[in-house]
Amino acid sequence: MTAMGSIVIKEKGISSTLNWKVSGLDNGVHLISRFNNGVSLSYKNKTFGEFANGISPGKEAGFSILSKSVIDGGFLDEDDTSDVVLGKEVADKLKKESNDGVIVKSGEKIQMLYQNGKKRHYRVKGVVDTKDFIATNSVFVTRKEMENVLGLKNKASEICVKLEDPAALNEIKKDIRGLDTGGKILTWSDKAGFLEDVMKGVDVIRQILSGVSLLLTAVIISIIIYINTQSKKRQIGILKAIGAGNSVVLSMFMIQSAIFAVLGIALGSGIFLGITNYLKINPISLPFGDLVPYVEKNLAITYVLAFFFSSVLAGLYPARRAAKGVIIDSIRGE
Repeated sequence: MTAMGSIVIKEKGISSTLNWKVSGLDNGVHLISRFNNGVSLSYKNKTFGEFANGISPGKEAGFSILSKSVIDGGFLDEDDTSDVVLGKEVADKLKKESNDGVIVKSGEKIQMLYQNGKKRHYRVKGVVDTKDFIATNSVFVTRKEMENVLGLKNKASEICVKLEDPAALNEIKKDIRGLDTGGKILTWSDKAGFLEDVMKGVDVIRQILSGVSLLLTAVIISIIIYINTQSKKRQIGILKAIGAGNSVVLSMFMIQSAIFAVLGIALGSGIFLGITNYLKINPISLPFGDLVPYVEKNLAITYVLAFFFSSVLAGLYPARRAAKGVIIDSIRGE
């Protein structure tokens, strides 16, 4: 539920008055507080432990994507003290087997046993799928309900801070430390840094594949031009016999390499754009989000130019060999 340019202050029992201090910081900060509690969930004959979040539905709507990620039913309202919203994975595990796609639907009843021993029965108001591991494995109730059950007022387990300017992240983190919060101060990269590691790994693989692709392109173009020079030996010999210089023959095959490169770029770009547009409409669903292709313009231009020049240069060697051939041997086809 957190995003780039966000900070989370975590500590069980943080005073909500810290909200006022943090909200007084400059650089445009937006914040909400949540209260977390381990609970035991029961649905029919199935019981297991899970994580419950006490939230302020009205504030969440303008802060996180929770209210926009409902896949069944609706989202909580401030006065919904008898309703809960389930993360998709929780709804899945409660119904049958995990990852089978069969979930508890809105309107069904579940039971929650809190850590202080209090038991509550709730109606499932909705199911959310944020593509966030923590959120999809959580249960959401209103802060009002959790405070009533636990007997706590003006307390929070975490205060989430969202910045208008992500570039000010380190500065705001430093300012929050100066408030002496007493809790752990975590940035987006601290909480979900593994995604950055995944992306770095993907980037290394991309670079390796790009290098291999350029090498294969050069080899294929070189072979094609070589075959063409061998099949056109007589024509080359006749051209040289009537006065065409080596540069003419060389240029002829280099132009041919350039034409192959342009056709390859055009065909490859068409296929790539087609796949990209399809995946934008039908993204690949992963546990931590939807995989949607992103085309960086400067990087795409770099690859196109690298492909073009590697293709042209690949045809240079066989073209030079053909241009330097002896006229009589070329006419004989030797």
